[in-house]
Amino acid sequence: MSNRNDGQIPHLRLVPTTYSIVTIYTLSATLELPVWAGFKSIRQEDKNRPEPAGRIELVIDPNRTEPDFSVMPVQAEAYTYAIEMQERVRDRILEGLLKEYPVWQRHADNAADDRGAKLPFLADANGFCHQLELAGLRILEAHKEGLAYTGYLFRCTWEPEHGLGILMHGDRVVKIGSADVASDNTLAELDRDALNDTSYPLEY
Repeated sequence: MSNRNDGQIPHLRLVPTTYSIVTIYTLSATLELPVWAGFKSIRQEDKNRPEPAGRIELVIDPNRTEPDFSVMPVQAEAYTYAIEMQERVRDRILEGLLKEYPVWQRHADNAADDRGAKLPFLADANGFCHQLELAGLRILEAHKEGLAYTGYLFRCTWEPEHGLGILMHGDRVVKIGSADVASDNTLAELDRDALNDTSYPLEY
């Protein structure tokens, strides 16, 4: 059993997980993105959790059934980009969320349940500091222009069950949705193969 870290992403480990008779392998590490420190999804049950320090789980190429695989150069480039451009990426994510947030509020107002109570008014992107928390980063196989797509996973107050996932290419928001969007390689391939560089409509 072996894997190659050609891109030299530090501290990667091969993690096997068995589901029934199938074993899935992932390359995983701990990553620090300090620009997300202080963002915390504050729900009643979370109040005693320590303040986030920007330390998250990094996963390369999820859902492999063979243990012998390597980090692609485009994935190593995406890793470097995520670190070096983390402030710019954070700002683009918050801009996208702020754009979509009123839509979610309107849906909540029209819903028959109590979801609206979980969506307070936010005057600007700073309001997300107490509404969401970065939990993980996925670096996918799909790539474009020498850079792999990435997925950012968040805990959030308004969707504690399904979480929040944001698919990115560099600093461009491709899709906002539930947590599984962050690891959707098919969606990334659709974006890659699009005839133009227009992002898919943001939706939740």
